[in-house]
Amino acid sequence: MDPKKSARLEILSGWKEIANYLGMAIRTVQRHEGDRGLPIHRPGGHSGGVIATKNELDGWVAGGPTQVGLMRKVRAEHEAARIGAKFLLVDSEFALTFSGIAIAGGGQL
Repeated sequence: MDPKKSARLEILSGWKEIANYLGMAIRTVQRHEGDRGLPIHRPGGHSGGVIATKNELDGWVAGGPTQVGLMRKVRAEHEAARIGAKFLLVDSEFALTFSGIAIAGGGQL
């Protein structure tokens, strides 16, 4: 192996580091290992820890069939919808509270 290449080899150790590098949740990365061939290595065997190289992960992302970029967009849209739903819930709770106050007051000013 060329020593210059091995010096540039950047290794990520553990699911958390790999997930952070890819900008995904740990469970999503674990799912991609089995479903979409995410290049993960298990030096200690099946039950040991996991490692991955940045070069291999970058190649996997650039490969296209995983549609990782699309998944990030969908996740952002899902997050925006979740925040919007929370806002509507709070807004409706305010409306119900003020309606209850108006009814309890019997319409008196």
